[in-house]
Amino acid sequence: MDDHDRLARILARIYLALCILALAAMLIRSIPEHRMQTVRLWQLRSSARAMRALGRRAGVASMGRELATGEQLYGLPYWLARQADRLGAAYDRERGAV
Repeated sequence: MDDHDRLARILARIYLALCILALAAMLIRSIPEHRMQTVRLWQLRSSARAMRALGRRAGVASMGRELATGEQLYGLPYWLARQADRLGAAYDRERGAV
């Protein structure tokens, strides 16, 4: 009987998760397209800004490390700068500027 109760609780949780996913999907589909575009633009711009800031910090830290130890580690700052550029290009495409 204990296994049956545990299985019933697991099944109930699965049903609950599926209901929540269905409600979320319906909610997202009910949002007007212009509001969704506004949210996407905000996310892209904020992400690009964060990547640029992280890239600058990582670059400064890499330069400090190079001055202190002579070791050059610029892979992360370069990757962050590339991601910021990609996000900026995606923002421009979404906005329709390019």
